[in-house]
Amino acid sequence: MKMKRGMRALNLLMVIALVVAIFVPSVSADERSVDLTSKVTIVDSPKIKLIENSRTSAIAQVGDILVSLKSNPEHSKSTMVIEDLETKEKQIFDFKTVYDPGKYTTEVYIDGKETKTFVTEYDPFEPGITGQCISDKGISEKEGSDAFTRASYYYWDDVYFATGYGIKYPHPDYQAYGAQAWDSFYISGDQLNHRHMSDSESATTAATAPVVAGAIVAAHIGGFAGAIAGAALGLVLTGSSSALLLDEEGCIWFWESEEWGLTVIPVPPYIQNVPKYFRIASYTLWDGINLGNP
Repeated sequence: MKMKRGMRALNLLMVIALVVAIFVPSVSADERSVDLTSKVTIVDSPKIKLIENSRTSAIAQVGDILVSLKSNPEHSKSTMVIEDLETKEKQIFDFKTVYDPGKYTTEVYIDGKETKTFVTEYDPFEPGITGQCISDKGISEKEGSDAFTRASYYYWDDVYFATGYGIKYPHPDYQAYGAQAWDSFYISGDQLNHRHMSDSESATTAATAPVVAGAIVAAHIGGFAGAIAGAALGLVLTGSSSALLLDEEGCIWFWESEEWGLTVIPVPPYIQNVPKYFRIASYTLWDGINLGNP
């Protein structure tokens, strides 16, 4: 009789264990047994100062980098100046935009010469459209995708990632690293730095026009050269291939390789001394080390 009760108790424990296994993410024991909290490095990142942010004028400062955007009321003509306040070096971009129903076609000029044309779904010079873009994309990205599958975890670049339900795009797992949304930090992988902008910095960035937001993010990693590359980043992120910028905690993740060098990038000027890999949110802008996507 005691043996039967013992067997019933054992069977009940097995049933409970099975139910728990269904609802708890599948992770191997050795992954969870590793203490990852020491791998998070809190950084005093370049402070973002939003000096002005109107429909026709935006001025933002990231450390020693000043980004200024001036547009006419129709946004058909815009000029962006990126200046290194320490070296006084400047780069000037001129933009001409034509709106057709459902799309914006923007020509980019450097030193009076046309360099590239971008077609986007959103006005890249409208303040706050970055946040709207995020909301709209959040709906379309989730429908019919893996967003409703249960959360899963894996290593990429030797960094522990989360993806699936409740995770807007794959990024390092907050819980495993003991990381907080209000901190700016990075996690070093085999080849990349996995960087996180605090929720306050991310919110400030998302309130600007896409072209300004791109310059702000890129200035974090590349200073003057990064900001130049980022000036057209907003034109990429508001196109048909654009994706979410903020994660589920309202923060921006971006990745850059520890290896730098002259790299061909998809935005003018096309060859820059930048990290050989650069990814923001769920969009890889260039991959000069053939690492692929998480």
